[in-house]
Amino acid sequence: MKHKIGDVLFVHCTNPLSLVSTAVMLATTNKINPFKNRVPYHCCICLDQYTIIESVWGKGIRKVSINHYDRQLDMITWWKRMDTQFWPDGSLAELHEDRLREWLLERIGQPYDKWQILSIAFRSIFRIIPPLYRFLKNRTSWLDRRFKFICSELVYRAYGENLHIDLFPSANASTISPHDLNRSEYLMDC
Repeated sequence: MKHKIGDVLFVHCTNPLSLVSTAVMLATTNKINPFKNRVPYHCCICLDQYTIIESVWGKGIRKVSINHYDRQLDMITWWKRMDTQFWPDGSLAELHEDRLREWLLERIGQPYDKWQILSIAFRSIFRIIPPLYRFLKNRTSWLDRRFKFICSELVYRAYGENLHIDLFPSANASTISPHDLNRSEYLMDC
């Protein structure tokens, strides 16, 4: 399959010993066993048919080969693309592609938002008490740093700031997770 700019790669880890993936999957979903349910712990956005852009802890925003996650034995990956019904001509217009590519390239080297991921983890501890969880979710967004990104925020803001598409209307850049993006009605399997 030929990947296009804006396609979103989702990554699911099948190794329960991976602390980061386990924490993210449990923090963003209420599923008892997220390892059985293909819950993504990470997402990236396609820059061209050879490259993806991702935001990772310790490295920030970087370019990697589109096959980077295919070589990992304990990873399951899948792609989603913007549903054509949301584009009048059925595809991203060239102007939008150029704007999206430029925006993504400008972000390379920006740092990972460690405070945001920690606030998500902190809030998730209180998921068992829904009113407290919603209260904390609405009150901890001040921890979000505008020029630092977690992986899902990078994808969410790439679409929102460039194409004016809110991929998951009930979330915002401070609370969006890979699991939310995977459930977006705007993205379809490709």
